[in-house]
Amino acid sequence: MYEYNIEMAGSHGFVHYEVSNFARNQRISKHNNSYWEGLDYIGIGPGAHGRIYDSQGITRQRTFRIASPEGWMKQCEQVGHGLRKAVELSIGEIKEELVLFGLRTTSGISKSRFSFYSNGDSLSEFLNMEQVNILAEAGLLVWTDDDAGGLRPTEEGLKVIDSILPRILS
Repeated sequence: MYEYNIEMAGSHGFVHYEVSNFARNQRISKHNNSYWEGLDYIGIGPGAHGRIYDSQGITRQRTFRIASPEGWMKQCEQVGHGLRKAVELSIGEIKEELVLFGLRTTSGISKSRFSFYSNGDSLSEFLNMEQVNILAEAGLLVWTDDDAGGLRPTEEGLKVIDSILPRILS
């Protein structure tokens, strides 16, 4: 069904740009793309989640809102927000999330974006490059080692990205 969906969408002018998303005329979802590129997003409303830097821009956090509409509204009225909890992300979690989300897309994760969000760390030092090279030789990944380079899945790699990720993450 997955392959049939890709084929049918393509025959109607849609480009497969993320594991479960297609676009026509390069009109990708800006909202979802922010997740995959590691950008901040704010969760508003019952059950919403977010990923943001704290007010000083020092630590990155995942935020979770109260799930039930009644509970969320009650807390909003009492304390001014419906936040259930905020969890600080470690630099390791930030790096892993960048790779996990980035490789859901056909554009993948650039070395520069990884470096920016990981305080200057190197993508190639974070990944198991032996496995990256094996998977690239198998036609599942593309690694580009120039300044503008990075890692991206091929169309065949997107089909099995969940089995690739554990192999390349250190």
